[in-house]
Amino acid sequence: MKKFNLIKKDRLRIKIFLKDFIVITTLSIFTFLFCDALLTKIYRVRGNSKFFESNEIAGFINKREFVGRFGGPLDDFSNKISFDNYGTRKSNPQKM
Repeated sequence: MKKFNLIKKDRLRIKIFLKDFIVITTLSIFTFLFCDALLTKIYRVRGNSKFFESNEIAGFINKREFVGRFGGPLDDFSNKISFDNYGTRKSNPQKM
């Protein structure tokens, strides 16, 4: 009888642990995604794929007349860069 009672207690503890684990994990993921989206919106950080366009001859080239921010709050630098009609990069260093 005692063994059966211990098994019930263990199952109850495992259920409580799993429930707490799922709640904590879900809250952590949503908090991370919310902070990531907020920082991306504030700093207007772009991924590398936004800087390039496809070209059959040359492969990937700089997107023409593109303006964006390169780097972010966790990088050593954060510059606003732009490309002209010929794909030449212009960057303006900013002091932090």
